[in-house]
Amino acid sequence: MKSQAKKTGDLIVTLKEQPHEIFIRKGNDLVCTRIISIQESLCGYELKIPFIDGTEKTIKSEPEEVTRHGYRKRIEGLGFPWPMSPEDRGCLVVEFEVQFPKTIPVEIKDKLRPLLECTKIVEDKRFFPF
Repeated sequence: MKSQAKKTGDLIVTLKEQPHEIFIRKGNDLVCTRIISIQESLCGYELKIPFIDGTEKTIKSEPEEVTRHGYRKRIEGLGFPWPMSPEDRGCLVVEFEVQFPKTIPVEIKDKLRPLLECTKIVEDKRFFPF
């Protein structure tokens, strides 16, 4: 019986990513957008983010942090694994959209005004000194 020689070659695998309702992949980073209220922007937030594997991560602002519209928070180690180093992972990047109200009743503005008088303009940016 004549033996047949086995040929070797490359195995080529093509993966197609499906769009996800929460995340966008940028390299090994996972990016998601979260909408927060102006109250959460100024006074703090705590967000639960559901992951693809069914787990949930909670992220929250620092006590004195003010979250601006467009701010990106990077959390190391919550992205995709690196191809040649699976123990290392990319980041979770949370992009914040601060939702401002379209209108505010005059009575509320009158109450807010004295609370916000302590803000100053420094280098064309407002900050809270407390």
